[in-house]
Amino acid sequence: MRNLLTFAVVAAAITPVGCSSNDSAVQGAGASNSGGAAAGSVASAAGTTAGGTAPGGANAGGGAGSTAGAGPSGGVPGTSAGSGGTGPLPTSTLPERLGVKDIEVSAGVKEGVSNWRIWDRGDLNVAPVFTVPLPSCETLICFTSGTQQSPVAHIVKLGADDTLTGELVSESGVECRGLAAGEAGQLAALLWNGGAETIQVKRYDAAGMSLGSTPLSNADNNPTDFEIGESRLEFGGGKYGAYYHVHSDSGHEGDTLKWVDAASGAEDTEWSWGCSHSMCNLLRYNASLK
Repeated sequence: MRNLLTFAVVAAAITPVGCSSNDSAVQGAGASNSGGAAAGSVASAAGTTAGGTAPGGANAGGGAGSTAGAGPSGGVPGTSAGSGGTGPLPTSTLPERLGVKDIEVSAGVKEGVSNWRIWDRGDLNVAPVFTVPLPSCETLICFTSGTQQSPVAHIVKLGADDTLTGELVSESGVECRGLAAGEAGQLAALLWNGGAETIQVKRYDAAGMSLGSTPLSNADNNPTDFEIGESRLEFGGGKYGAYYHVHSDSGHEGDTLKWVDAASGAEDTEWSWGCSHSMCNLLRYNASLK
């Protein structure tokens, strides 16, 4: 049996510098806890080369920063037109721009627990699949194979043509709960051990070699499961941000937000207990607000 990852691919409205017209941000189809929609979270890659590092970042071919200015370095879509020009916005509808790509990998994605949308939940029967577009037009993907009792987290890389170029990481005993691209080709994954109810940020170089791991913990809560809530990992300002569900010792549901220094691995807690019953977690780096 072939192990396939199926992805929704959205054609960029404007071709980034150094990328072909087919390049796009690839998001996992049916990615549990990674966008909510059956086709996964979808984002234009029009800002992957020249924009996305600040609000209103320039798109390579121009256009409104509020539409396609988000780049892989963590920038958020701007609210004013990008300085790259005033190229036309997409005239086609999203379904018309949507394509499907099958990638054969070493193992199939494990069964999921639940999938979250805004004020709703469902089950797409697939564990989370996280993707990160790179300035090189390549894409990083983190997914989990195996079973609930014996999970294996994988990080693979796709080329600019969306074909598999290799597997960078394979970590037994943990689930992938987030993925982020750092500087100089470095990357990190948020890895959860459901049996031990622990979670960590593990950092890697561009070849997938470990640079160290940082356990994340609070005194009165743990990431017990993800029946309620989800998780995100983001990079910006020299640090990784980990935002994820926790369950308190007193029996309540919440979330926590932590920072991990990309160079030293040092942990800093923004809050140990945030939103009650936090169902949909989103985290993006804003350069102006740091």
